[in-house]
Amino acid sequence: MNIEQLPDCALQLIAAYLPTVSQQFMAIAMTAPSSSWVKSNKNGQLKFSNAGKVFLSKTSTVDVIDFREEYSLHRKLTDDDLGALLIAIDAKNNLKKLFLNMRDQYGGGGTDSRGCKAVVGHGLECLRNSIVIEQIDISIQNIKEEIVIPILDSIMASEGTSLMHIQIPKSWRGNYSFLQRWDQYLYKTKARCDDCGGRCGKGKHGMGRSPLIGDGLQVKTCYGCLTNSCCHSNSGMWCWNMPEHCSKCDRYYCRNCASVKQCGGCSTSFCDICEGEDVMECSGEDCEDAGGATFCSECEWENIYKCTCCNSVYCDKCSKRTECGEDNCETVSCDECAHDYESRDLVPHECRRCKEAYCNKHLWENYQHEKNQNSCYMRDCSGCQSLLFPLLEEQNDKLSKEIEDLKSKLASM
Repeated sequence: MNIEQLPDCALQLIAAYLPTVSQQFMAIAMTAPSSSWVKSNKNGQLKFSNAGKVFLSKTSTVDVIDFREEYSLHRKLTDDDLGALLIAIDAKNNLKKLFLNMRDQYGGGGTDSRGCKAVVGHGLECLRNSIVIEQIDISIQNIKEEIVIPILDSIMASEGTSLMHIQIPKSWRGNYSFLQRWDQYLYKTKARCDDCGGRCGKGKHGMGRSPLIGDGLQVKTCYGCLTNSCCHSNSGMWCWNMPEHCSKCDRYYCRNCASVKQCGGCSTSFCDICEGEDVMECSGEDCEDAGGATFCSECEWENIYKCTCCNSVYCDKCSKRTECGEDNCETVSCDECAHDYESRDLVPHECRRCKEAYCNKHLWENYQHEKNQNSCYMRDCSGCQSLLFPLLEEQNDKLSKEIEDLKSKLASM
């Protein structure tokens, strides 16, 4: 028995566990090979097999194809596969958003090296002259300008087109001819600022050769919600929802979609979608930045540290750090823990002789009780102890010899 012979209820249960794009690919595979679907675009569209129809019985018309959610498909997807998918859903008349890149939490998405690497652009052919597509993210590594730009031009030239945002690869951003055409197209759409209602005029989208060029990116349009923002509001002030650039994923987000922060140690900016484990935030109450300064992984250890005692994160401006002087030792304490009696065994101590700080692993401690029952520490680091031992042994030998001489004199009296 093959999968097509399973009862309808079983196929529906299988489909329920798959994302929308995977459901579509399963239905396509049950009908015909991807190459047959691509050929059908010229000879009349194929119809789904009965098993394929059952598989899609709970899937409504697809208007968003998001490969950012389909990490397992990125390496295997070909132009034939992409073309088959777009043809099967009648993308020219239905698809509003297409994302060929991948999400940031899967390892720094947004850069051209992440996404559908085997796709060069032929699979997008069925989007030619589409008037419903609103957003396209084709910022992937191997996609070809000579194949895709004519398709984008046909969409821009179509009467009644809905296209509002394109995310192009970095390698395309020197193509000023295309960027100028895109900038002129955006101007003709008469886009309005969603904050103040002002006109987003020519060049204010940051494309083409305009003075506000954003390195080929739409600096006035949010990648997430596609809202627009002009430079100034009617009152002459900056619009509060101006999109900000994230240098990690190379996208512009408005405040409603993502919070973009500046690294406290360098010029790197990152949105809260990209933060992940590569970013640490200072927990100091009096830190300069509201909510604490944030640092990226490239400079966090130069400007910020994590206390091994309380696990809090501080920058050097908020709390003095005390590190163990031993090479390759990662023990470090904040100023509060260094002065906390209960945690003194867990933080670096100062050697009483050389005044360097060392953790307990590298500090020799002698404990003694005073009359008041308070504990005190006579601390000498291992380096100082190693220098003292020969001196102590020599002194001990001299005292032993003197004692023996005294005993001999007493015995002879």
